[in-house]
Amino acid sequence: MKQAYENTGFQKKMLNRALLCLVVALTCITAFDIGGTRQPIRELLRSKHRQTECVSTCSPLVAATESPYAPDLIPSDQFYISYTTSEAGCMIADITCVGGGLSILDYETYDGVGGTIGYDNQDVNVIEGQLPCYKDGWGATSDMGAIIDNTLNCAVQEQIPTTTTVTTTPSTTTTTPEVTTTEVTTPEITTAEVTTPEATTPE
Repeated sequence: MKQAYENTGFQKKMLNRALLCLVVALTCITAFDIGGTRQPIRELLRSKHRQTECVSTCSPLVAATESPYAPDLIPSDQFYISYTTSEAGCMIADITCVGGGLSILDYETYDGVGGTIGYDNQDVNVIEGQLPCYKDGWGATSDMGAIIDNTLNCAVQEQIPTTTTVTTTPSTTTTTPEVTTTEVTTPEITTAEVTTPEATTPE
């Protein structure tokens, strides 16, 4: 009986120690997490997993002809896309959206997440951004993260008139020399009076 009691006491002691160790371990893990160390490591691993190499060719981007924010915002008539190639040989899209009032430059993706390149709310907004070309599409780290139909929204509250560059031509003044006409004096012709001698008839 005594031996059985001792065995039971030993088991309880070991169980208490195990529970204590478990509590300490959980406390350490929680503190480790609260300290902000585990989360960055997880994010680092995730970001490493998400890294995608860029490629040299993607289909051209296009401007949306209808605004998803209508009637409050309309498609801007000043939306520009140009393409460059990085030193690594990656294709890059340089995007500019111009508008007045609330202006948004964004896109929709197949996974429903979408992306916002920029937005502003000034009298005149010039929103600029870049998208790298990845194997799954512009700025896409997965096939479902690709931009739907490669369409970008440049939605603005007001259109900004296109600025026309005025080229000023220097004014050229042509001076016409004054032509002086020399007065030609015609000499007066004097007609000599011819006197006819009176004929005398002899008596």
